[in-house]
Amino acid sequence: MIIPDFIIVDNDSQSALSAKRIINITYPTAAVLIFSRLQSVEEFLQSSRTNLVIFLNVNMNNGAGWKFLENMRKIGRTLNSRIKLYLLSEPLTEGEKDRAWDNPLVHNCIEKPLSHWKIATLEIDESVKTQWYT
Repeated sequence: MIIPDFIIVDNDSQSALSAKRIINITYPTAAVLIFSRLQSVEEFLQSSRTNLVIFLNVNMNNGAGWKFLENMRKIGRTLNSRIKLYLLSEPLTEGEKDRAWDNPLVHNCIEKPLSHWKIATLEIDESVKTQWYT
């Protein structure tokens, strides 16, 4: 069984730590990394060879989250088989949702905060969830 690593990309440290706690409870053996700098994430993705679930706050400062999403589209062909990308953000407008869905790497848009129930609905291997959900 392959347990993915999780990456949280968010400049809101409180929200990122809260999401990390939820992921750690749901997937206790998974690694969870938090990045607030997009350049660091891109460097990590270039060197990583594991399956990844990325939670991205697209509403980061100065449109940085949207720029990262576009960069992911460019390098996504090489990463597509091992990445699932979810937007974890404040409520998005319909136009923003359309913009997000235009990117083939985006699996879903989730409104902050991440919760046990929201993560339980994601398309992540069911066999790695804790007994709390059965």
